Amino acid sequence: MQQDSYAQATVKELQKKLQEYKAALDVLRKEHTSQCTMADIELYLFGMGDRKKMI
Repeated sequence: MQQDSYAQATVKELQKKLQEYKAALDVLRKEHTSQCTMADIELYLFGMGDRKKMI
């Protein structure tokens, strides 16, 4: 039982952190309105030579 209540507390903390992150992201987007669209692909080539890296 104690682990279950601990897990629920952790989930609640993570949900709160996610809400805080989304709020900060909204503020950032309002401050910096010039945004560009990026291609909808999973892999990009960047830095350290020509190899695929996950982001």
